[in-house]
Amino acid sequence: MGDYSREFCGGPHVKNTSELGHFKIQKEEAVSAGVRRIKAVLK
Repeated sequence: MGDYSREFCGGPHVKNTSELGHFKIQKEEAVSAGVRRIKAVLK
C-alpha cells in the first residue's frame, strides 16, 4: 500500500494489511497537505 500510517483506530493491530482480509472504504478525506485519511470497515 505504499507509505501509510500503521494506526487502525479502534480496530485490529496487524503486521501486514493482508491479515485484514476484505475491507470496504466508507470515507476518504484530506487531513493536511499531502496527508489523506480513510475510514473503512472489515467485511
